[in-house]
Amino acid sequence: MVDILRLLVDFGLFVFIWLVQLVIYPSFLFLEGKKLQRWHSLYMQRLTYVAFPLMVSQLGLVLFQVFQERNGLVMGSLVLVVAVWIITFAYAVPAHRSITKHQNVKESIVQLNRLNWYRTFAWTVCLLLSVLHFWT
Repeated sequence: MVDILRLLVDFGLFVFIWLVQLVIYPSFLFLEGKKLQRWHSLYMQRLTYVAFPLMVSQLGLVLFQVFQERNGLVMGSLVLVVAVWIITFAYAVPAHRSITKHQNVKESIVQLNRLNWYRTFAWTVCLLLSVLHFWT
């Protein structure tokens, strides 16, 4: 059951992060001033309802798997999940704060898009590891 839940959560984060990377973050560049601030504020509020429960679920499921069985697939997933959390809270959240405060907006958007490739890669690999773990 845990493996199925993990697979579903990883797939959800995979879809989510690719939408953010290819559609949402690039779209920030098409908005300016108050329109960007209003959209960004709404985006951040609604994003939290989707991303945070998935991220917490993924971390909990991976930690559960680590305590159940220590193998390369699970340990690799743990490293990637921890990396995503570090990137998110050390870099992405401050960049979003800059946009919200209307400080260095263009630079923050470019930084978000660039740094988000690391999260995109990590969650893509997490899904692949989850699939491999499920089928082995």
